[in-house]
Amino acid sequence: MKYSPQQMNTIVRSMTSGIHGSFAARIGDAYMVADTGNMQTLTKAFSGLFDRVARYNDIEPEFDEAKHEAFIERLIDRVDKKLMQGHISQAEYEVMMSTLLKDATV
Repeated sequence: MKYSPQQMNTIVRSMTSGIHGSFAARIGDAYMVADTGNMQTLTKAFSGLFDRVARYNDIEPEFDEAKHEAFIERLIDRVDKKLMQGHISQAEYEVMMSTLLKDATV
């Protein structure tokens, strides 16, 4: 989830207020009574709506460091695999790794 529970509470309450239209209000109502699985289904299916309401309320998504680290690790694994399979040279590997590690600290 890219929004914290507190942020989602603000987003959903804004949706249910009706200010974003009746459709958004009904999605907000559904979210309020949904179990965890259905909450995820709603946020995935209507991510654009949730993002629009978040922007309206000046809410920025929270940075998920664990997901970021896992993503960087997957990229590093791919580059390692390319080197092991001979698809890239050692020099290309070092450039790619340097770029990945620089981007990982941003």
